[in-house]
Amino acid sequence: MSSIPPDRSWPPTEPLRYPSYDDDDTNPSLRGLSAPDVSGRHVLPGDSSMPNDATIPALPPAPGHTQWSIQEYTSAPIAPRTHPGERKLRRRNPFGRTLVVLAIGALIGLVAGALIFVAPSLFGQLGSGTGHGFPITRHNTPTPSPTPTPPPPIITGSLAPAPTNGAINLTAEGTLDWAHWGLTSASDFDHKAHADLISNYTPIKGIGPFQYGSYPVGFSWSDGTPDASALNSTTGVLMFAKGGGFSFTVPAGRDAHTVLIYVSVYQTQGKLTASLSDHSAPTYADSSLINSSGNTYAVYTLTYRAASDGQTLTITFTSVNDYGFFGSVSLQSVALQ
Repeated sequence: MSSIPPDRSWPPTEPLRYPSYDDDDTNPSLRGLSAPDVSGRHVLPGDSSMPNDATIPALPPAPGHTQWSIQEYTSAPIAPRTHPGERKLRRRNPFGRTLVVLAIGALIGLVAGALIFVAPSLFGQLGSGTGHGFPITRHNTPTPSPTPTPPPPIITGSLAPAPTNGAINLTAEGTLDWAHWGLTSASDFDHKAHADLISNYTPIKGIGPFQYGSYPVGFSWSDGTPDASALNSTTGVLMFAKGGGFSFTVPAGRDAHTVLIYVSVYQTQGKLTASLSDHSAPTYADSSLINSSGNTYAVYTLTYRAASDGQTLTITFTSVNDYGFFGSVSLQSVALQ
């Protein structure tokens, strides 16, 4: 066996490489050293049975150093060695990771649940000033009041006998407007000054109109136009023949109003109708005012309301059945409230 180079100590601190195997070794002190009948050798510390490039029988140990041995190289490539300080990677357990995630999720759920139950009472104390934090000013948004449902449109009416004595004060009775016809002629139309809510009548068929003056009760006013005042006027206008009569209008809207209509019949059957321009309520009709041989004086009281403002109520009073040659219907006054 070749001897140890004089410039190297025993035991060696690094492998001894031989030119016959390590052709790229440039260490001059190792050149020319070789072992008989092998392609290359090196010296390693420790037992020759420890993993190395190959496990081969150890050659006789160097004198005085039994812990060192010379091992023979194999021609196979040398596998990379793992440094003693490196840790081998361990395969992670997927079930363990799942358990960790579930545990974290459960913990988060417990914390959130605790906050849900604790936070309201905590902030309630703060807001009321009983807690130890700063008071919280609460701004309560007022609940809007529900929009009231508008009352339904209506037309209701009643018929009653006209007064037979005294006088009817149209100024007091017609708080919004009033009208009177026939003061001195069939064409006379007096009404409340600056009101203009009740229209003048329009004749319907028949014969007329004619002025007459035998109504049993008088009408008075003190705020009229074109006649500023009148006292106990018993006049009115009439229409002869079946189908003849009068028509006029009053304003209508979402507010309810009442209108009083003073009429009479002579030897005929009268019919009064009232209808809204928006047709939001059924038409009112009454034909119960009848006298087949003489006069009957009456007053209709109508209460009405439309579905919207800007509407009108049209009122007609006509003869629907004559009982004599002079059968007629008459119109005296109207008061609007």
